[in-house]
Amino acid sequence: MLDTAETTTGQKIIAILAHHIYPGPDEIATIRLDDTLKDHLGIDSLDCMELAIAIEEEFDIEMMDENFDDIETVMDLIDFVDAQILEAGR
Repeated sequence: MLDTAETTTGQKIIAILAHHIYPGPDEIATIRLDDTLKDHLGIDSLDCMELAIAIEEEFDIEMMDENFDDIETVMDLIDFVDAQILEAGR
């Protein structure tokens, strides 16, 4: 997806969400850190599974769709991924 070394975890997560939510090339995604995944972005359980796969592939971490039970906002998701990266020693 994104491959520049300067790209932060948050930028990558937002890019993954934008690609998933707004798949068309002409769509402009405005995703804020305080957006809730379910209410603001319309993420459902199937979306969670697809996002978990995309995040696993991008960050080389393990993520289960059940992890989304405790993740409410985009910032929560970024914090979770950052914690998983630290735990994995990357």
